[in-house]
Amino acid sequence: ALILGNKSDIDSEIYNSYTLSGLSHILVISGFHLGFIYGISIKIFSSLGCLYNTRRIYSLAVIWGYCMLVGFSISLTRACILITIAIVADLLWEENDFYTSLSLAALAILVQNPFALYSVSFQLSFGAMICIGIFMWIKEQLSEKYEINLNNISALLMSGAITLGIAPILSYHFSSVSWIGIFINIFIMIIFSGLIVLISSVILIELVNISIAKYLAPLIIAIINGCNMFVGEVASWSWGIIYSGNVTIFEGLLYYSVLTCIILGILYYQYRKPLWSYSIIVVLGCICVSFMPNKLEITQLYVGQGDASIVRTPSNEIILIDGGIRSSATKIQNHIWYMGCNEIGLAIVSHADLDHIGGILELIRNNHPIDTVVIPAVNIEDELLVELYDLCKPRNISIIKASQGESINFDGVTINVIAPEVNSTSTNKNESSLVFELVYEDFKMLYTGDIGMQTEASIDNYLSDIDILKVAHHGSMTSTNEYFLQTTKPEVAIISCGLNNWYGHPYGGTLATLDRAGTEVFRTDLSGMIKITVDKDDITITTHIP
Repeated sequence: ALILGNKSDIDSEIYNSYTLSGLSHILVISGFHLGFIYGISIKIFSSLGCLYNTRRIYSLAVIWGYCMLVGFSISLTRACILITIAIVADLLWEENDFYTSLSLAALAILVQNPFALYSVSFQLSFGAMICIGIFMWIKEQLSEKYEINLNNISALLMSGAITLGIAPILSYHFSSVSWIGIFINIFIMIIFSGLIVLISSVILIELVNISIAKYLAPLIIAIINGCNMFVGEVASWSWGIIYSGNVTIFEGLLYYSVLTCIILGILYYQYRKPLWSYSIIVVLGCICVSFMPNKLEITQLYVGQGDASIVRTPSNEIILIDGGIRSSATKIQNHIWYMGCNEIGLAIVSHADLDHIGGILELIRNNHPIDTVVIPAVNIEDELLVELYDLCKPRNISIIKASQGESINFDGVTINVIAPEVNSTSTNKNESSLVFELVYEDFKMLYTGDIGMQTEASIDNYLSDIDILKVAHHGSMTSTNEYFLQTTKPEVAIISCGLNNWYGHPYGGTLATLDRAGTEVFRTDLSGMIKITVDKDDITITTHIP
């Protein structure tokens, strides 16, 4: 990955750690690598006695050859073009203008592929370069106008300037910005600069004597493993990451206008007061808006043949209800970040089937912050529940075993547990599912896990009119009979199931029963993600097909 750009063998957990820490650029062949290779090439050709212009032309051939070897990625092509323009300008005794060169590089890439403009790599690569150019200009202005010398902390300030500059782009695509990466980046870049030299050396030595290379390789592996452990630890520091949510284009433009006013206010004294006043008003306005009460949001994710529901309370607290299969963890995590949150305050497991508990197990394994896990109070021996306990204990995650009649209040949302019965002796996991009403003000939604008609009949006296029903067992024939619907009277039903699943869910008879009851049905296999927004008496349902 570091030398040839092949990331296929990198563990997803390691890759996510670098991304969360704001260090994903380390794992991408970029201008950093190219500049390093160009510098080494110059030194090699210089030591061989090549003339000044000759060694630069030879070095240029080396970097273009390297670019061809590893593939013409956007960041690498941009760096190659910039270095080429700088060398040609120098050979012609012409001045090299940074922004003109950057514009020519962008033009060359977009002529070949106009859609590159919408790619993350194009936006981050050119965004970072623009930030570097602006930083160098500000540094020059401060030096000339106020005789401020920033050379001692230039690297740190440049790292901060890049992060500030591309923050809206990071928020838009990844829903988070790592401010701790500003400081970690400098330290890591020094280590990886040495690693690139070591790895390149081992590859060259291997061509001559593989035995010597074998002695050097373990040192490289030890350094990389140490870096991976360190970056993984940094990624677990949730306080070092701002989970901004998905920033809109308008919010991005507003951010850049405030940032521009602050910069100009610092540089130009005569405009400082009005510019600062505008910036302060906008920032205070955004803060006030952020403290306004939000709405309750319930998102039924499409996780294939499984269940996963994310509830965001009006105060931006997260409740996760089931987690789909293990691979669903990434989708759940990304959606929580998309909403501008990270910690899961309450994770509710309806029962220990893999398509319900799998994603939660994987989230805990990946050290995603979870405060409390709620499971049904049943005495069923299950290896997945044992795994849950084993994962929660060392991470100090509380486990609550809930049964009929109990209530859990969480940030204005009440979980009224209807099943399983107290001291239940049932050995059927589906029939022992956690059944509960999610109540917010006058809104009620009933979650039923995978219960069948037997449990539906046994809890009839505990049921009441509801607004939305989360249909049991993915809409199978084993549940949701007419009597149950007459008792609950749901206006809307949500069915979570996989597209063309081999179980045949949802069952045609169940759909017909819901239709006769006058219940509007939304299905994840047809509608994708289903989002329910509750604002006082207003309930809005939207869908998003991925």
